[in-house]
Amino acid sequence: MREFYIAVAFPLLGVSVMDVKKGLEGLVVDVTRKSLVDGENGKLVICGYDIAELCEKSTFEESIFLVWNERLPTKSELDSLSQRLTAEMQLSPPMVGLLESFPVNANPMDVLRTALSAYAVFHIPPPKGIEKSRADAASTIVGQIASLVPAWGRISRGTANIAPRGDLSIAGNFLYMLQGSEASKEETRILDEALIMHIDHNLNASTFTARVVASTMADLYGAVTAGIAALKGPLHGGANEKALKELQDIWVNANQAYPQPVEQQVLDKLARKEKIMGIGHREYKVKDPRSSIIEEHAKRLAPAGLYQTAKTVEEVMVRERGLYPNVDFFSGMVYEALGIPSALFTPLFAVSRAPGWIAHVQEQYADNRIIRPRAEYVGEPLRSYVPIEKR
Repeated sequence: MREFYIAVAFPLLGVSVMDVKKGLEGLVVDVTRKSLVDGENGKLVICGYDIAELCEKSTFEESIFLVWNERLPTKSELDSLSQRLTAEMQLSPPMVGLLESFPVNANPMDVLRTALSAYAVFHIPPPKGIEKSRADAASTIVGQIASLVPAWGRISRGTANIAPRGDLSIAGNFLYMLQGSEASKEETRILDEALIMHIDHNLNASTFTARVVASTMADLYGAVTAGIAALKGPLHGGANEKALKELQDIWVNANQAYPQPVEQQVLDKLARKEKIMGIGHREYKVKDPRSSIIEEHAKRLAPAGLYQTAKTVEEVMVRERGLYPNVDFFSGMVYEALGIPSALFTPLFAVSRAPGWIAHVQEQYADNRIIRPRAEYVGEPLRSYVPIEKR
């Protein structure tokens, strides 16, 4: 029937037949100076810098400056941005009150999305010109998201919110506000690397969503709120939580009184056509470079049995399907080792990705055309209206 519409009905309606790119796969819709994903060679480049080098040598705050300005900062520029971001991490009493009004079992991503959207109501920037107002909003959004996540982590457990400290980085403050005590330098550095690793990834689903909203000339709050909504999905930001749960289940099943070997469990899942979370990526044909970075920490921090389970799953999937781990595969076990509850894994992703969303939104504003693709119509051909009494 679909072929009939295309071959007969469409020409009659004067509609041309289009080459449908389901999911926009492989379709280039714009240009960007923010990041390059080289899926064939397993490379991620942020404003000209390899992600591995940034994770090794940079900080999250410096990487934020980079994606916003497309260059590395001077020391004074970095100090200024860091101070501004830390100042913006302070949550106002109305915002804390709003968090305390939510049910403690609310989905943390729903809390984050709602709280940021509400903040746009509380935050009315002075008339400094549109560019200045956007720059102020950018720092505010990053700082607020970085505080909202750990604040909800405490409030949802019935403990009081802790204010950020001016002498700590975003990563340091996140762990301090969540746990109530200052994290070690090693723990802070590991989280800092994880934040850098997720800062931008070309036109992924949430970034594209933010750009679509921005293309209507909606404000920065609306665009980032939309990005958070897209990130919540289990096929995007929610994958790391599910990947960890799946690995833990496989590990437990392999160590029961009547054990099921890890390899056989994976083969059984494939036979049932089940998806192995954290494995495979639309862009990467080889191992996700971010996965290799976070794996080094997982190898040291995660329980040995859990890590070995992950490696066996990886080996089976490469052999059987030619699919490799993505960034979500090992990251969950690292976050758990840092004392971060699994419910906060995806909101933590938002803390990291927010600067990237903002960078793309600013890029969209600078050379804007409303994003309005077409869909191929496969409904009924042209027909006459029948009055209700004759139906």
